[in-house]
Amino acid sequence: MANTCAWFFDEIVVTNADYTRVPTRAFGIRATAMMSRIDAGVGIEYSFNGVDRHGIFRKADQFAAWDGIDQSQIWIKLETGTTKDVTMRLWAWIKQK
Repeated sequence: MANTCAWFFDEIVVTNADYTRVPTRAFGIRATAMMSRIDAGVGIEYSFNGVDRHGIFRKADQFAAWDGIDQSQIWIKLETGTTKDVTMRLWAWIKQK
């Protein structure tokens, strides 16, 4: 059986201060790598389960990347205390295992 691979890209305007009930993005199949970029000086928190904060993106990171992950969805929200909407770009390398 051949592996199915694809790139996913989306530009997301983050306005929520809390994780939402449903994921910000769901890929349908598991992503093996993700990369993001934000242009604002504030942070964006991310979660792979919608409850726990697994990390934070900051402009200083330029590109935040995860490699070898095994996730099919991601939740994002503004960093605690942030009131400004933030635009982020999210890329995912999706490979069906």
